[in-house]
Amino acid sequence: MKEFENLKYKQLKTLLDVVNDVKENSIEVIRRRYNSSADNFKGASNFLKELKILTECKDKLVVKSTFRTSVNGVLGDETLKGLLLKELLSTKSKLADDVRSYLEKYGAGKGNFEYKPLTSVRVQESPLRNFLMDLGLIEYNRMTGTYKIREEHFESFELFLQQKKLTIKELTIILKRKEDLGKAAELKILEYEKRRLADCPELIEKLEHISVDNVKAGYDILSWEKESKNGRPVERYVEVKAVSRIDYGFYWTRNEVEKAKKYSNQYCLYLLPVIGKKKFDIGGLEIIPNPIDNVFDNIRLWNKEVETYTFYKASFK
Repeated sequence: MKEFENLKYKQLKTLLDVVNDVKENSIEVIRRRYNSSADNFKGASNFLKELKILTECKDKLVVKSTFRTSVNGVLGDETLKGLLLKELLSTKSKLADDVRSYLEKYGAGKGNFEYKPLTSVRVQESPLRNFLMDLGLIEYNRMTGTYKIREEHFESFELFLQQKKLTIKELTIILKRKEDLGKAAELKILEYEKRRLADCPELIEKLEHISVDNVKAGYDILSWEKESKNGRPVERYVEVKAVSRIDYGFYWTRNEVEKAKKYSNQYCLYLLPVIGKKKFDIGGLEIIPNPIDNVFDNIRLWNKEVETYTFYKASFK
């Protein structure tokens, strides 16, 4: 874990700031600019190159497009730290392997993602642990002497855990947490819809939490538009997704996609950012009408990955 000794978030941010700011991306120019305000250039640059956030080409450093955005004032420290953690937990590299080996000790346990190291091990792990604390992934409880994954990163950490072998107990805990989080998000959006329709009490009475009784409906909430059509209220089919504040990533089932195609402009995705255990950033809520056009077919703004396939014998088709 020597690679993490003296490595700080501030160093990484400073280097990304410099790379994005200089017109001439030569390594020597970047090095001089960096050294004027921070130390450990070699450690910071090696870390970012190992994760392919920075690429060295003909004595120049080129930054990954995601991180060009993050340091131009559009995204703040919290988001940048989240992006760094995402790369660290998903990129195949020696650094990432060390991080995975360490974080697997937290496991699912009782669902609290805690780890209490022996005193002898605590010192050995301190460089990596302190770096992850600097990024905001881990916090320390002095009363119990345990380290814990911060609540706002539970969802990302669960995705990380799913990459390793899980016991039935661990998987059950993760699935139960995701189910509870989804239900809490739906209830939050129900409250939101009641406020949105506050001046239309007759429509509030018609709100329905569909997923409670029918999980195959393809949407979670039946809501309504304020404007009627031909004197009749217009339905709004709401699918709620609890998402990360970093990239707003979500899973979309085939059934949900089919319903989105069917209802077109009346179907809306409500992407609600998670900030803790059953805690949400309602101010960051993103409402996307007609998500087939605005998400599914919008390759300019959204990346789409196929993660599962369904197979059956052709003779039974």
